[in-house]
Amino acid sequence: MSESTSQNFLERMYKKMGVARTVVIFGLLFIISQLSIAMIISSLGPENMLTLQTTFSKEVFKDILEKWGSEGIQTYKKHFYIDFFHPFIYGIFLSSFFAFLTAGLRKKSLKLYLVVFLLPLIAGLCDIIENTLHLILLSNIDNLSEIMIWISAAFCNLKWLLAFLSTGIILFIILLRVKSGAAFSESKRE
Repeated sequence: MSESTSQNFLERMYKKMGVARTVVIFGLLFIISQLSIAMIISSLGPENMLTLQTTFSKEVFKDILEKWGSEGIQTYKKHFYIDFFHPFIYGIFLSSFFAFLTAGLRKKSLKLYLVVFLLPLIAGLCDIIENTLHLILLSNIDNLSEIMIWISAAFCNLKWLLAFLSTGIILFIILLRVKSGAAFSESKRE
């Protein structure tokens, strides 16, 4: 696929996803999905789960699994039923929200907008890779792969970085629009 073709595809996605209906639908799905995951994993302790996902250390990973025990590990595995859809949901939500907020802004900046538009989708892809690696790791707890833990943590940390960066950019745009008195209506692109 040539650069021109891929940019045209991205531009079409950017335009189609940047509508209020998409933002609202995927915003609601995100809230439902996030709350469902939180309910499933609440007994594991959010700090333990975050540490498990972000650690590069085999010892820390193994210590958390031992602390959870077989019941906790089964609970962690259950959250994947939702967490394999969750990256698509938050990726589309954040990307569509960004596209909605930037609709009608300077077309000269479109390439930059397309890069930012992709960040949440890339974060979602990193999340799916992380989830897949965790399921593989959990299938052989007695023989945990240090390199797989490291790769999983790298994808997880990249996911968080991209998700927070995307969210920060969106909040910054909202702040600018509120400060300038710009309405949050769908406007035509130049």
